[in-house]
Formats: sequence, structure tokens, C-alpha cells
Amino acid sequence: MARRELANMPALGKWGDRWFRHPGADMREPEKAVCWLTDIDRPEEEYAKRKDQLNHIARLHLKASLTAVDRFFMQVRRALTLAERASSAPAPNGACGSARTPTTPTSL
Repeated sequence: MARRELANMPALGKWGDRWFRHPGADMREPEKAVCWLTDIDRPEEEYAKRKDQLNHIARLHLKASLTAVDRFFMQVRRALTLAERASSAPAPNGACGSARTPTTPTSL
């Protein structure tokens, strides 16, 4: 399936970059497409070596994902929100902040 998609990659954009439409897109990346910008390997001449080369390229395209990058930025966002102060007024009982917002620098 991926090898078929490799053969039919459309050239898009000003520079004609070829985009691989991921056949197994999921809920996190619903319209997943991959563009390999650094393809510097020359195509193999021998049929068996070329077949292995295309299978390797297809496996690399299938592994491409932004999930790890998204998870990293989610962790950064969560760490930053712990350091933020509450923007609302203190509660009626005099408490300020919440369980997620530390009130002393030592709790960071």
C-alpha cells in the first residue's frame, strides 16, 4: 500500500515537492502527509537492490509522525501553566490559586 502511494506522490508547491499521503492516518493526525526533502540517494540500478531501497523508503515514510513533537510541547505547556499565577480574585475563604498553581517558589 505504501509502495503504491510512493509511485503516485503528487508534486505540490512552488518547488514541486513530492508529498506522500499516509495510508494509515489516525485521529491525532487525520490528513497526514510526508515530504522527504533530503532525498540524496541515487536510485539503484539492479532490480533487487532497487526493490529493497523502495521498501526502506516506504518504511521511513510510514514511521514519520509529529506525535512526539506534540507531546513535548504539551509537557512544556503544562509546566508553564504550573508556574502561572491565577488571574482571578481570591476566593471568599481568602485562598488564592488552586491545587494546580503553586503559591510559593519552593513548590516549583
